[in-house]
Amino acid sequence: MTQPPESPLNRYLRILGGTTDLTLLVLRGHLLIEEQLQALIERAVRDAAPLDEARLTFAQKSRLAQAVLGPPFSTDALWYFIGQLNRLRNRLSHSAEVASLESDVDALNRLSEAAAEAVVPPSSERANRLAIALASAGGSLDMLTAHVSRPQLTPPPSEPT
Repeated sequence: MTQPPESPLNRYLRILGGTTDLTLLVLRGHLLIEEQLQALIERAVRDAAPLDEARLTFAQKSRLAQAVLGPPFSTDALWYFIGQLNRLRNRLSHSAEVASLESDVDALNRLSEAAAEAVVPPSSERANRLAIALASAGGSLDMLTAHVSRPQLTPPPSEPT
């Protein structure tokens, strides 16, 4: 008997849970968010194959997904969080040490908690709060992806003979 597919939230919690390494959480969370941005974009186009060759960056995928959704689905808080996550991930990828990592993670947590109306107890461990923030952003992207449908082209009308 086949098992039902894993929910995006459960996948986030499985991959991100159990670690207190902030660098690892940022890098893995960034990858998970990028996968969801890609899925959203692929769902919005008729042929996703050319996207593989386009080699879009995370920032480009984020902006393209934001454009695909448009108002009212394009919430500023989500895209700001995603942009800040990308900035932090880029700093981690290009520096052996980021002195402000903890304060940068705290800022990401505050962004997420403000957008979610503080559903995470402030006393929670920093890494746990980050995992929840990333899972929350992923959940938002998953819900938004459900609103995207593949465009259909209507053939031009036949010319009378």
